Amino acid sequence: MPPPPDADLYEYGEATGPAKTLVNKHNEPQPVKLYAGWFCPFGSFHYTPWREVRKMSLVQRFWTVLEEKRIPSQYIEVNPYHKPESLLELNARGLVPPLQYDNKPLYESSVILEFLEDTYPEHGPKLLPADPYSRARARIWIDFVTTRGLELPNEGEGGVDERSWNRWKKWLAAIEEKRIIKETTSENQYYLLIYQRYADNTAQSEKATRAGKGVP
Repeated sequence: MPPPPDADLYEYGEATGPAKTLVNKHNEPQPVKLYAGWFCPFGSFHYTPWREVRKMSLVQRFWTVLEEKRIPSQYIEVNPYHKPESLLELNARGLVPPLQYDNKPLYESSVILEFLEDTYPEHGPKLLPADPYSRARARIWIDFVTTRGLELPNEGEGGVDERSWNRWKKWLAAIEEKRIIKETTSENQYYLLIYQRYADNTAQSEKATRAGKGVP
């Protein structure tokens, strides 16, 4: 039987560097379980002119929220290309990262994040503004970035929106310096090996996504 599409992308089967240190702290069973692929190919990422990966994957999105809110959780590494039965039981499409709460499955990033917000109201910081209108505007941007991503232009290439792009870049730089972002990030060289395939559109899962088809 031939290997699953893109199985060779998962040569490094676990987190490395700072992320590995944090994974080791979340081995004990908890009511909240995060099923993750350490590099999770889907999320918002771009390349700088120096080919440095800057990425916030769906896995890291959930993981940072769990850590920021200090919600006890168990990290479970799964191979999203071999799709173990434990993953398919949580999400029939076999996509990461699903969440398991009291043995009940949840998936879709924005749904899970709002579920955590509602289920753990005493755990801050809050993800959304208290004002209903501001909260609705935040959801518009969350949907935009989740479904389309952002490719930030180089300095001086933002046209009439240069000022707005500079605000995004300032926000991104601040986010990248946060302790929790660094602690949930693996070593950069391993991301580069994988994401180059996605950037070149040679990964089968990326081809399927761009064609509007299901992920293999």
